[in-house]
Amino acid sequence: MPSPDSPIVVTGAGSCDLASEPDATPFLRTRKMRKLVGPWDRMAIVAAAQALEQAGLEAPLGPTAGLYTCVGHVPLKAPIMDSLLEDSTDEQGRFRDALYAKGGYFNFNPFWTFGSLTNAPAFFVSSCFDVQGPYFVTFAETGEFYLALEEAIRSLRDGDCRLALVVGVADQDNDMVRFHFERIQRPVPAERLRSGAGVLVLETAEAAAARGAAPRARLAELAIDYTPFDPLLEEPEFDERFEPPGPCSDAYWGPSSLPMSLAAAAPGELRHQADTRTGIRVRSRWEVLA
Repeated sequence: MPSPDSPIVVTGAGSCDLASEPDATPFLRTRKMRKLVGPWDRMAIVAAAQALEQAGLEAPLGPTAGLYTCVGHVPLKAPIMDSLLEDSTDEQGRFRDALYAKGGYFNFNPFWTFGSLTNAPAFFVSSCFDVQGPYFVTFAETGEFYLALEEAIRSLRDGDCRLALVVGVADQDNDMVRFHFERIQRPVPAERLRSGAGVLVLETAEAAAARGAAPRARLAELAIDYTPFDPLLEEPEFDERFEPPGPCSDAYWGPSSLPMSLAAAAPGELRHQADTRTGIRVRSRWEVLA
């Protein structure tokens, strides 16, 4: 059993953005799985591969590895939604259940659902790298990523797993996510939305030393707080800050912002804090070593 006070270290950090057109094919168990892999799945797989390589680990990871994932808002492109409406509306343009059941329903390709499943990135990462230990999946923004991070740390210190992959991923280059951020009380312009994934390999300092792994960063401080609010009356203002500013400072990357920033951080200290739309307030400080 590891010491409950053992420092938590990052032995690997990977990042991937959608603009780089990530190819997850080399990591899939079979090439046939490509038709099921959506944009956020590809990003998560590629970022996880980078993190594991940096940590000196490779598949199969087995039952001593845990997976803790936070995904962004559910993505869906307009042509897919349009296909559901096709043959589902009457001559006046009104949606009809009967028409949908007889026509519109059959225009929908069931493979499209895989690109919108919130647990799909966790599934594909676990499948590609054979993660068989404990898991945790949540959504949709920065505060919830910290909950996944907190759960990973608890699992490591309780001895539930030897290493933890903590994944933050958001696919925001699509019509549904843009529509969501346009309609909230404090809209986020589409040009500020970014799609990316960041993956951290966390271990206790004891476990990392036992296998001869050199830490890339050390967690020095972590704080999570929550202020209740009535979502029908108000929406807390979102504010996120990095010190020093990094690659995720000038746009909105959702739950991927912190792990992507750690993957790109230079040696020194990295501070991150955020007040979120869900009332969660978070703060962390990291000593980046290499």
